[in-house]
Amino acid sequence: MLTVHAVNASLKVQLGSAGPAVPSEVLARVEAIWKSEKERRGDSLFNGRLFSIEHSGPERITGWFAEYRWFLAQRRDPSLYQVLKIRPLGVTGLLCCTDGIVLGRRAGHVEMDAGLWELVPSGGVDGSRVDGTGQPDLGAHLLTELEEETGIQAAAVSKPPQAFVMVEDQLNHVTDVGLIVRVNHSAAQVRELFAALTDREYDELEVVPASRISDFLMNRSARLAEVSRAILDSAARQADLLLG
Repeated sequence: MLTVHAVNASLKVQLGSAGPAVPSEVLARVEAIWKSEKERRGDSLFNGRLFSIEHSGPERITGWFAEYRWFLAQRRDPSLYQVLKIRPLGVTGLLCCTDGIVLGRRAGHVEMDAGLWELVPSGGVDGSRVDGTGQPDLGAHLLTELEEETGIQAAAVSKPPQAFVMVEDQLNHVTDVGLIVRVNHSAAQVRELFAALTDREYDELEVVPASRISDFLMNRSARLAEVSRAILDSAARQADLLLG
């Protein structure tokens, strides 16, 4: 189940508490799940960190940084949420090039939504990009994902990414902030940069003209990630947002 909220363009993210106190038996369960996953997936599994939400609103999100393995354990054993309370924060870009909106089909090897189409770029907030006060910077995170997932450099962006919607996935406890980002590239240039990437999260990209986005939503409904659909639905109700 998804819950969709409008947010201010100047939405801020701030660090709050250090997170919940976790009993030793829960930590042992987390470690056991992590060990099992490592044995199955090997070096492809990395224990980074992610921003976990405490409180969220249209102007501000507060939270703390958790280990990725906590979230993975929570996904494998949903009962752990009652103690760990991991609510990851992610960013999803409504990427507009000169020919339309960019979407990508998730590669088969990724952890979530493999094989589905979604808005590009997207990713978790891990604290690697901060603003002048040392707080996580959503726009900077999105631009990092943009370069990694499409090959498009931040210099090609016509103005800073602008937040406009928040989508909460209550089943998976994941929240995504949708930000619109515009680049001065054609569809052909976007595809050329993407083709040069050697490590891809997407099998392919597609550029859909803004005037045809409703048809895309109708025709690809069974193959489109729910969060991306919610963000596109929200953008479609704001004609000025898509037209820029």
